[in-house]
Order: sequence, then C-alpha cells, then structure tokens
Amino acid sequence: MVIPVGPDARQLNPYTHLNAYGMGWFLGDYRGRELDQHGGNIDGMSAMVAVMPEEKIGMVILTNANGSPVPSIALYRVLDGLLNEPARDWNGEYRKTFDKARAQAKEAQQKRLAQRVPDTKPSLALDRYAGVYSDSMYGDATIRLENGTLRMTYGTLYDGELEHWHFDTFRARWHSRALGQTFVTFALGADGKVHSVDFEGIGSFGRKPDAADTTRKITLAASDAGKLTGTFVSEMPALSIEVAYDGDLKLTVPGQPVYTLLADSPTRFRMTGANVPAGFFLEYEMANGVVKTVKLIQPAPRPTLTFLPKR
Repeated sequence: MVIPVGPDARQLNPYTHLNAYGMGWFLGDYRGRELDQHGGNIDGMSAMVAVMPEEKIGMVILTNANGSPVPSIALYRVLDGLLNEPARDWNGEYRKTFDKARAQAKEAQQKRLAQRVPDTKPSLALDRYAGVYSDSMYGDATIRLENGTLRMTYGTLYDGELEHWHFDTFRARWHSRALGQTFVTFALGADGKVHSVDFEGIGSFGRKPDAADTTRKITLAASDAGKLTGTFVSEMPALSIEVAYDGDLKLTVPGQPVYTLLADSPTRFRMTGANVPAGFFLEYEMANGVVKTVKLIQPAPRPTLTFLPKR
C-alpha cells in the first residue's frame, strides 16, 4: 500500500521519497537508502524497530511515554551519525510540526464551538439512546445510561461519558486523555427511534435490535397451555407453524430454530430464543375455549401474519 508523502511530511523529512506499507512494515528510504520500520504505543510506552539493510543497521528504541515522537527523533538522529551526514535539529523540527498541529486543532475546536447551537435538547429521553451499535468491519460499540449520564465503550480503549453538545450530537470525554474528545451523532428513523450513531473518525454504527424480554410474567396451567397447541396454517404467505407444550409452549417455524413462548397474558406470548429481538409476539383469539385464529406479530415494517387451525 502506497502512502502519499504530503507537504508537511516532506518538510519534516526532505530525505524521504517513498512511503509505503507492506508485510507489517512501513517501507521507505532515507538519504538514498532503504529504511523499513514500525513503531507502537500502549499503556505509557512507545517503541520503534528499524532496519537499514544496505548499511547493516538495525535499531530498537524504547521509551516510557505513550504516543511520543521520541523514537522517531532518536532514529533519525542516530542514523545521521552512523551515516556521517550533517546533524539536523530533529527535536526542533518535530516541535514545529507538533506546534502547527496543535494550532490547527485549537482553530478547529474554536470553529466547532462557534457552530454549537445553544439551548437545544436531545430528541429523546437519554435511556432511548442506550443500546448496542454495530458495524460489519469495526464491531460493536455499547452505549448505556449510568446515573443519568450516557456512557460509551468501544473495544478496550474507548471508554467515556457522553456530554450533550446540541440536538442529537454528544461530545465524548474519554477516560484516556490521549484520545482527546470525540463527537458522536445519533440518527433517528422514520419511527422516531434511534437508527444509528456516527462515531467521528471511526464510522457509522447501526443499532442492534433490543433483545426480547425473557422474564416470566405469568405461568399458565398445563391444561390451559394444552388448548393452545397444534398446527396452524396461513394462506398468504403459504406457511405452517406448530405450537407444542413440554412445560413451556414452543413455537416451530420451518427453517428456523425453536422459539420459547412466554406469556404476557393467557392469550399473548413473547417469542424468545437465541438472538431473537424484541417485538415478536404470538397472539391467540379464542372462542369457547378453542383456538379461532393465531396472529404472529412482528416489528414494523414487517406485516402481522394470521394463521388458522389446521383441519
């Protein structure tokens, strides 16, 4: 993968003409020689491993500061000495770069502050934003309500409180100061519920459906539950379902796992099981103790399906 060498990078290091990445190494050149290197940061430490094959030079640089430019500064300072090249004030050059980046960040912060709309409120109560949001590439981000404040966690690094900024945008204050602050913006669907969240600098995460409630509200007598069993069919679509009883009512839909039915009332049941989202119900209409119809209620925009006892 080729990495563009921008104006700032060129000014900082005019001796590099190639910047690429491959096989786990940053690949480049320095003063006409191949230079392969990779650094890393974690938990208050920074490291750098670099090799210059033509000169048979290899270096490992370790520091006790997270996100520090010291490994790069030390790398180029030592290389200049070993290659008998004129000394350069690498510390001063990196300081200029960092000062420029800091000034740009401050300017962007002031611009964002000026764009903030005062006296706005979130569209929904805070607990309506809580949930699990997912992306096929980046995985899950979890938002929960704790002591009246939204808190967001993502992976092992991002963990912090969400402070309302304006409308449905919140500012994340991460516990790790090195991460700074990030803005997250929620998007609502046509149903007025949170549909997704945009995680600044990472991507957009879609909300996962809430899991079905598995608490037992009432328990039916075996004799009553037995009246609800049987095979039921619908004409549109052409589908047959079966309800059986083995201490719990169980629903079988062709091609799907078996669902456990938990009673909200003697005739209305929540569908529960592995990865079943909330909002699926089986509802009976009875006549003289006999099943007349069974409705399979699904979350909008899915339709409600009506079944009749198989004759």
